[in-house]
Amino acid sequence: MRLSSRGILEMDASASISYHAGTGAVNIFLHGCKSEQQKEIRDLLQANHYVLAGHPLLLPNTLVAMKLDLIERQENNLWEELVKVETLSKQTNRPAVGSSVSYDEPMMKSPLAGTNLSRNNISDSLQRFTIQVLGVLQEVTYIESHAKALLLLIDKIQRSIDAVNKLAESPQREYIANTGAMLSDSLDILAHRTQVLLADIQFIEKRAQAQQSAV
Repeated sequence: MRLSSRGILEMDASASISYHAGTGAVNIFLHGCKSEQQKEIRDLLQANHYVLAGHPLLLPNTLVAMKLDLIERQENNLWEELVKVETLSKQTNRPAVGSSVSYDEPMMKSPLAGTNLSRNNISDSLQRFTIQVLGVLQEVTYIESHAKALLLLIDKIQRSIDAVNKLAESPQREYIANTGAMLSDSLDILAHRTQVLLADIQFIEKRAQAQQSAV
């Protein structure tokens, strides 16, 4: 299993997992996480998910949840950055709730209108806004691809849970079935969160495209 960063998320991890169906022994080799992430994983395995620790697919479930948290934080940062650019450029008549843009202001005027700045300064300002919006578009495209890949991975883990259920032998069979059901429910929630996140990402992308055209 590999969760790559592609230069945009602070997570690049790979895991190799072996499961002995007869004894229930699980061996895992994890590589690539930062020390803080390794500690977070260790704490989760030792505390919150102790009852699930004997299931071979607990770690993949945990890594998916961690990566989803990273994507969500990145999406929030991009939304805040886009709102900031819209506010400064004034190139909108639908400002985000809570921004400093007022509906009473002429939205389509140059952000430097009414000043004595030169045409070159105005051009530099608009170019800066354009670059900022371009950065939002570039990053939102990256995190969209990460979110879509995460959905595929969640589906693969769900299928693996079914496969492990069939492999398990007594007396591990009941434990594997029960813990597998708990992990499957968790994955369903993660898949739902990812789908909602994808909708939010696509909204940011379309709004950023509109802003880019306006600037």
